[in-house]
Amino acid sequence: MKKAYIKLKNGIITGFGISIGLGLGYAFAVTVGTLNTFSSGTTISSSEINANFTTLKTAIEALSTEVETVACRYTSGDTESIDDDSLTDIVKYENKDYDTHDAYNISTGKWTAPKAGIYKIYAQARFADGNTSGYRRLYIFKNDTYVNNGAYVATNTQSVPSGRALVSTEDTLNLNANDTIAIHAYQNSGASINLYTGHANETMLTITKIQ
Repeated sequence: MKKAYIKLKNGIITGFGISIGLGLGYAFAVTVGTLNTFSSGTTISSSEINANFTTLKTAIEALSTEVETVACRYTSGDTESIDDDSLTDIVKYENKDYDTHDAYNISTGKWTAPKAGIYKIYAQARFADGNTSGYRRLYIFKNDTYVNNGAYVATNTQSVPSGRALVSTEDTLNLNANDTIAIHAYQNSGASINLYTGHANETMLTITKIQ
């Protein structure tokens, strides 16, 4: 096939440079493949220019997929009993604020990652008052396996009136698509304790894809 050749002029160089600049501007978060480079006065083929635009198009399309938002926020105001000295109780956040992919199951208390990526996870819960024995803590479970626990809160201190402890945990995790996240609550007061129902926003969960 006969190659078509063009002579670069100042206007063509400027226009082509702007196109590349725009493409690179949108593709800042992805790797752009190797581009053909030219200098003023050289003769180039149209296939070389087309190859550059194809490379930029591929990078831009990859960026549009990469930045898709995945996020959720749930709260709870329902009575939920947490057994004594057991790590089997999953905190269930039944009130949806937002969930971009409807990935949280309020019946099981598990969130399923719709896409692979790096996720920021934050959870907190308020225990009901009336028991000042032992301590309270939240744990993050990935695929039913413990991966993180927050700092424990002792309930026999002045900062925790009537034993109504507020506990939290957070982490940044690398997840595959279909990995599950659940928040488990622990307390060792000597008896079952309910989560506090006075303020729904005190028991809450947020998960956000950051990369």
